[in-house]
Amino acid sequence: MDEKKLAFIQTELEEWGEELDAELKDQLRKFKVGVSDDLFNSITHQVRQAKFFLSFNESGRMRDMGAARSQKANTKIESIGGNNKAFKGRKAAKWYSKTAYGRLNSLISRIMYGYQEVIPEVIKEGLAQ
Repeated sequence: MDEKKLAFIQTELEEWGEELDAELKDQLRKFKVGVSDDLFNSITHQVRQAKFFLSFNESGRMRDMGAARSQKANTKIESIGGNNKAFKGRKAAKWYSKTAYGRLNSLISRIMYGYQEVIPEVIKEGLAQ
């Protein structure tokens, strides 16, 4: 891939990653996820060779999916009507999946429209040589 195109994509990914990190941290505060700041401090991203990598503690992903705590997983609870219902586990707090996948459209549009501005410059440089 041409150096100018690769540099453009990496710059866009880096800027988008900074915005995503900030929004994910806002979502953690909004959903009040995590007792300590371990999850909050673990959110990081890297851009290498036009590839985006996001990482955070696994406990955050479990909370995002609503994974049940093990000690209550198979217990029964008594409802008002008298029928037994299985304990469903904790409610999912979609702090990651809704935010990250929802922001993908903005990344796609930024790259798509910005790429249209970079290509003419690359063509002009190729013709000048």
